Amino acid sequence: RSGISVFNYFINMYLNAFVASEIYSLVLRSSQGIKTYPPSLRRVYAQIVCVYAFGALHTVWNTLDVSWSLSDSHADEGCSWEYGSPEGGVFSASVALGIGAATILLPMIYVAYVSYQIWRQKLLPTSGQTRVVALYFMRILIIFFGFYFTKAILFGVIP
Repeated sequence: RSGISVFNYFINMYLNAFVASEIYSLVLRSSQGIKTYPPSLRRVYAQIVCVYAFGALHTVWNTLDVSWSLSDSHADEGCSWEYGSPEGGVFSASVALGIGAATILLPMIYVAYVSYQIWRQKLLPTSGQTRVVALYFMRILIIFFGFYFTKAILFGVIP
């Protein structure tokens, strides 16, 4: 796994989780009759900076060949990669896999929770004025559970 793919995977998952959160906030307030405005640019930029900063840290933690890394790329052996720190490192393969799974499951569980709440409370009908927002939210769900979940399974099975 290259650093750029780890970075892209991380930031796309977490940015989509933030978008799902904003949509949930919007439809929840709207259902309560509260006039709702889009998030401020300051808030959006803060969310983006946080996701990119944590994404960069996560990528460095996963890709550097140091004793505290979550993976060992075996740079001297070609294109080999495995879970766990390099030999003599801090993390075993199972601990590194657990940390990776937690990192991936956190936004997935949150998006599943948000989508369940929207569905249970009937906050986002697929007809009428909310159709465009509902279709956009469905795109997030398809990306999360069609692509990210499948990729997470493949990462766990085929390193």
